[in-house]
Amino acid sequence: MVSPIDRVAQILNAAGGHVEVGGYAGWLVVQPHRNGSGRRRFNVHYHHGYGGGAKRSKGILGADIDQKDFPDADFILRGHDHQKWHLPVTIDRISQTYRVEQRTVHHLRLGSYKKLGDRYAGWATEKNFATPRLGGWWARVQERQDEYVWEVREAT
Repeated sequence: MVSPIDRVAQILNAAGGHVEVGGYAGWLVVQPHRNGSGRRRFNVHYHHGYGGGAKRSKGILGADIDQKDFPDADFILRGHDHQKWHLPVTIDRISQTYRVEQRTVHHLRLGSYKKLGDRYAGWATEKNFATPRLGGWWARVQERQDEYVWEVREAT
């Protein structure tokens, strides 16, 4: 049996990359470029996703639960349901030096490049799923002073 994800990672690594295949859910931790720089790490929690078809909320209500379950995450990434949205949430945390710090947690539903049928027949039509917005996201991180600066923009 061949895993397409493992195969892509092998190709990228053979070309000089450093790619590791993650699980269905997990953490990606971005460490400071320079040791002792004073920057804190940047934590991304990802999950393939679950459920689906939340006709009114589009899954945004799950962001509150994810925020509670993963309070140390700076980015929370989800997929599965083909929804596409970005919800920045400002939170307060106590630092290790007992200072109150405000930061933004970015919740992203990653979207899809899959069209859900022709709206006349088929599984998606039978389930009355709304047509999702196609496309994904680009996220860019830069080190500046003692912090990371993130930019999130839509990819179509």
